[in-house]
Amino acid sequence: MDIWLPAIFGVVGTLLGALASGATSFLVQKHQAKAALDLRRTEAELAAMTSLESGLWEISQYARSAPSENVKHWSDAERAAWGKPIHDLIGPLSIAARGVRNSEVRQRLVDILHMIENWGAMSRRAHPIRYVPPLVEHALDCLGALRRGDQVSLEDEAYKQLKEMHDRAYVSTSGSS
Repeated sequence: MDIWLPAIFGVVGTLLGALASGATSFLVQKHQAKAALDLRRTEAELAAMTSLESGLWEISQYARSAPSENVKHWSDAERAAWGKPIHDLIGPLSIAARGVRNSEVRQRLVDILHMIENWGAMSRRAHPIRYVPPLVEHALDCLGALRRGDQVSLEDEAYKQLKEMHDRAYVSTSGSS
């Protein structure tokens, strides 16, 4: 019996060592897979944020190039023609906004893009230079805070005023339908 005892301990030790090694390998691979997934998500979010920042800047610059004449005199065709480049940018930016993981910032960005897209419906007197750049600036502030890891301030006075204006216009157009 004394001969079998070391052999049994050896086999049991080998099995326990293999089990511990296998469990450790499994946990390490699980951790690596989670880290790789987090890295892919972070890279995708950074790419979305970069796309949003450049697209928003482009929209802001375009809005600053609006004719200085009073928009009350713009025809519907002129208003639509001027807003077409903005509409062309909004679609891809809206998709990119949905790649932001922070749910409050994501919703704020989607709202801002929707408001920018519908600037012409807000008021016949809403000139793009007074309406679009403050929204873009607020969106860029939110993205900048998110990049820095700071608390994102969702309380912006210009945004609140323009949101109220947007909501009033939306209610009045949906109520008359």
